[in-house]
Amino acid sequence: MSKSSNSFVIVNTRPVGQGEELSLRLRELGFVVHDIPALEIEHLRFDVSEVIGLKADDWVVFTSVNAVNSVHMALQQAGHEEGMSLLCAKVAVVGAATQCAVEKIGLPVRVSAEGLGGEVLTEKIIAELKELWGGALESQPRVVFFRAETVAFDISGALALAGIQVQEVIAYRTREHLLSNDETLLLNTLSQDKEYRVLFILTSSRGARAVATWIDELSICLKDSAAIAIGPKTFESAKAFGFNVKTISASADTEGIVKALLS
Repeated sequence: MSKSSNSFVIVNTRPVGQGEELSLRLRELGFVVHDIPALEIEHLRFDVSEVIGLKADDWVVFTSVNAVNSVHMALQQAGHEEGMSLLCAKVAVVGAATQCAVEKIGLPVRVSAEGLGGEVLTEKIIAELKELWGGALESQPRVVFFRAETVAFDISGALALAGIQVQEVIAYRTREHLLSNDETLLLNTLSQDKEYRVLFILTSSRGARAVATWIDELSICLKDSAAIAIGPKTFESAKAFGFNVKTISASADTEGIVKALLS
């Protein structure tokens, strides 16, 4: 195994299809990077008329890249080759990575929360709608929230308290990744080599739990290795699982994580 020119060997735990850009950037900086996804994403089927029927005054809410990809894929599988680019509703997102995924499709983002909190996005949506309707929400548009099967923050409930009714569409689910034989061998090897330190990139609370489960089941000593957590909730979860979290990345995009790593 080649040694990194830096003091860490990095394990990138982002899902398949979402971590390649980050790993490439880190390798360009001289790090040795191994890709072991903590979570697997299952895109679910749903009625795409929920998307096609939206009007220019309506809203869609995305809190993750996974939700954006799920809607885009569902439209293409239903015969709409242009995918989500046919969407004419206003778009609200959480996180720079989610915004980037939407903009890559060619859609503008009307409201974004730079951090990773649904609370911030909820406040911005309420403020935007009240401004558009003069402070009254009686003649409100449709608001459709494309979400995971489980969510950390109840955006729909928070908006409902403000008088905004939200239609939820479960677009995907996540499950913890089961290690392959090669991945198991790699983690065991990393735990035994004392010449460098392992640094895990932890992207979510559930992902941190998945990695902690691997370590416990393999009975290896890796939790004392360093970790970068994306967002304060992941930080708290990672600490609770015993990880030595060195820094928090306020952004889930590649440059935000690289900046946190090099700081």
